[in-house]
Amino acid sequence: MSAEDTRKWKHSVSSLLERLDAALRWIGLEHGRAATYKKLVAEYSEGQRSNDHFFSYHQSMEVLIIYDAWEQEAINFPGLKEKISYVLKKGAILSEDETISSNRPRNDGFVYILAGKLLHGSKVQIVSLDGCRNSGLSTVLPGKLFRNDIVILVEGEPIAIECKRPMSLTTLGENVGKAFQQISYGENPSGIIAVDVTKLIEQPGQYLDAATLDRGADYLTDEVEKILVPVAAQYPQPTLLGFIGYASVPLISNVQSVILDSQGKPFENEGFRTAGVAWVSIRNKKSPRGVLVHELQRGFLRSRHDVPKDAVPIR
Repeated sequence: MSAEDTRKWKHSVSSLLERLDAALRWIGLEHGRAATYKKLVAEYSEGQRSNDHFFSYHQSMEVLIIYDAWEQEAINFPGLKEKISYVLKKGAILSEDETISSNRPRNDGFVYILAGKLLHGSKVQIVSLDGCRNSGLSTVLPGKLFRNDIVILVEGEPIAIECKRPMSLTTLGENVGKAFQQISYGENPSGIIAVDVTKLIEQPGQYLDAATLDRGADYLTDEVEKILVPVAAQYPQPTLLGFIGYASVPLISNVQSVILDSQGKPFENEGFRTAGVAWVSIRNKKSPRGVLVHELQRGFLRSRHDVPKDAVPIR
């Protein structure tokens, strides 16, 4: 697969279930949110139908993204595996059923998803993740306590990343303002604000229907930009490098395999269920290091750690 193809692939339901099972064994879960997704995906493949069954495909992607990112790496961050276990066990089965009192698992999950992209895609060193220090970087700023969601090391300089996942447009400004304060008054005044705006885009009980995967991704990218670009313009302070935006919604599209049939035509799959994902970087032009947010985001598309061995490239 080329780097471009690694972000567009499919594999069988049996492979999906095997990966979910591996994730559950890794964190020692038999019950909870992730275990429910495995049960629902299996039932859907057997013909059972409901909203829970249909949307379990999309919800299970979050589980696998976190598992693929940290199954081999969590050992370097003492305490992280237990926190991931909480994220994959707790929370509403469907994101549309989330409330302020039940959204922490997915909030924390966004932190681990972004950190995984930074580690495997952007290839940056992570000093601290959700309060868990990287034991392999114990000589970097020894004894220093990091309270930011993520702290990365770039050219010897620690950069803080604060992650927010607002539940509505009315709380977006408050969330971003809090993130800026956490960076400004933290141990690392140089930082990036990352915002998951999925809740501001998704429609309960609905999915994004796109003619192609690329059109779906383009639409989602435009929506993230519409939401975050005006907000980012309110923070020109040079210590803030910029924003990273994210959204993930259920997507149905028509896809073609790069494998051809006996007549030289690509195999087609109508009604392909997947997760539509968009990552957006917004540079602060007032920051001398603002270009870094673009460099980090471009690295996300190069990551291949989460592509199963039996995956088939699609377009």
